[in-house]
Amino acid sequence: MIKGKNVLLLLASATTGQTIIHATQALKYYGANISEISAIFSVANSSMGIPIRSLFTIKDLPDYKAYAPEGCSMCKNKQHIDAFANAFGYSHL
Repeated sequence: MIKGKNVLLLLASATTGQTIIHATQALKYYGANISEISAIFSVANSSMGIPIRSLFTIKDLPDYKAYAPEGCSMCKNKQHIDAFANAFGYSHL
């Protein structure tokens, strides 16, 4: 269905790049030509040589941080978080 087609990969966010890498590999495996990647928020400008266009970047959220659990200073200091924010809203813990 996508072999030889130009594809625009749409994402909510592009932070670590893992989703982009896996999606890109799968799409290329099936013969897609990935033209561009679009996201609402992205830390990176490109991935695997493909431009990422986003509405918001790290410049819009200068305090944004993303860590692997072993690299998180809050985790290392056993500092608990107060809430989770996701598509369903803000949840106090």
